[in-house]
Amino acid sequence: MDTANIPLGAILGFVVYCILKFLYPLAFQKKNSDRLPYPPGPKPSFLIGNALDFPRSGHSKVFLQWGKISNSDVVFATAFGRHLIVLNSIKAADDLLGRKGDLYNDRPTLPVTGIIGWDWNMGLMEIGRGWRAHRRAAHEWLGKTAVHRYQSIQYQTVYNFLQKIVIDPDSYSQHSNTFSAEVILSMMYGYVPKSVQDPLVDAAEESALLAFGLILIGSSAIHLLPFLRHIPVWFPFASAQKKAARCRKITQEMQRLPVEFVKKSMADGSAVPSVLTDFYERQATTGVSEEEEEIMKNISWTAYGAASDTTATPIVVFIYLMVKYPEIQRRAQAEIDRVVGDERLPNFNDREDMPYIEAIYREVLRFHPPAVLSIPHTLTADDVYNGYFLPKGSTVYTNLWAMMHDERVFPEPDVFKPERFLDERGELLDSRVFAYGFGTHICPGRFIDSSNLWLLMASFLCCFNTSRAIDEAGNEVEINEEWLDFGAVIHKKPVACRITPRSIHKSSLIDAHVEQNN
Repeated sequence: MDTANIPLGAILGFVVYCILKFLYPLAFQKKNSDRLPYPPGPKPSFLIGNALDFPRSGHSKVFLQWGKISNSDVVFATAFGRHLIVLNSIKAADDLLGRKGDLYNDRPTLPVTGIIGWDWNMGLMEIGRGWRAHRRAAHEWLGKTAVHRYQSIQYQTVYNFLQKIVIDPDSYSQHSNTFSAEVILSMMYGYVPKSVQDPLVDAAEESALLAFGLILIGSSAIHLLPFLRHIPVWFPFASAQKKAARCRKITQEMQRLPVEFVKKSMADGSAVPSVLTDFYERQATTGVSEEEEEIMKNISWTAYGAASDTTATPIVVFIYLMVKYPEIQRRAQAEIDRVVGDERLPNFNDREDMPYIEAIYREVLRFHPPAVLSIPHTLTADDVYNGYFLPKGSTVYTNLWAMMHDERVFPEPDVFKPERFLDERGELLDSRVFAYGFGTHICPGRFIDSSNLWLLMASFLCCFNTSRAIDEAGNEVEINEEWLDFGAVIHKKPVACRITPRSIHKSSLIDAHVEQNN
């Protein structure tokens, strides 16, 4: 935990907070009438509980270790009267978030949400009238059927990505960041970034990393002592407050600039189809309320802010895995060649006919989920699970990394094996992609993200060979296994590799598709 964020001037507030949040509840809280134990977890210290046990980074692996030590899929910790429950298995998540969704589907009030400017991020909203209105609108504009309206944008952004790889393959990580921002900015606002350094691309990446690094418990003392969020940024040791202020400033620009672009484009006649453009056209013809407009702005911004990072990460991981497992790359290319042929690039109609490519997409998200921990849920009533007492008000995390590396479900979890999603006939076994979450709060943008990633992976494999880099002495360069931890998300450090077109004809196909779709 970042204890440096507790300045000396907050001692009095700390004492008062402890009395109100810890000693008072001990005396007056509702008792566990059945005397059931809490789930196992690290042993709490007097008064502060497990406040010093929460890590600043590596949360998913620390929480998994807690579960292994206690031999439990559900672990429990507490700090200053606040309860934390971590679900380390798919079964526990299905049992609680799925079958008991009414108790677990709400969101907790995170003390950092307001100071980072994410009050109206749909993924963080507590269930209520406002959330339900956002959910309905998200289903209408981002749902499985609605996404088909914007497939031309997805094709164009994928082809642009492929062309960038031909021109500058060594910068594939930067191209991945640009693609992830371009595809969502184009779909939401009709905005096409002009370069890697486009301000809206940079803003999305920085905002996501700052926010994901602040919303996890243990990343800042603010989570355990919420009154610290009121400390001004100029106060000594207020590093979390400085990061939050920076995130809030960027977020406000992310909310304002794309909407201004849409309205300006519609005024001068240069607007292209997008979610927000189509919404404003509906407003002009049938009329919509101010509330509906705010909801659409929030949905567009939520997609823009969240998808920019969580789309780029799987692309870099995918390329790393293709370098590391060349035999899988060759098998995938054989399937593409058989289904697609040599005269075109893959399209969405090919998806059902290429189960191995689908398995690769799913295995990439299993091997390294874009977010290793979910946005937390909150328990709205006391519950009992496997003989353990789960108290009302607990904050509940699903440890996606632990679930995706559970040897009981995925044997040899550290090995990339797409065939684990196929039966003996080569057909898909299961349609679920757990990386998008559980329960009512499952990611509303999953259909966009799924189609974006599948099309990019299929098109990349169709057009390029990927192999280990060669050093000056002619030897293969070792693949780095370095990962960069940003809290809720962990990035793969790009590997040095060779990415070359499979043929001159493939390069020409890319150019032709880019020109055709412009």
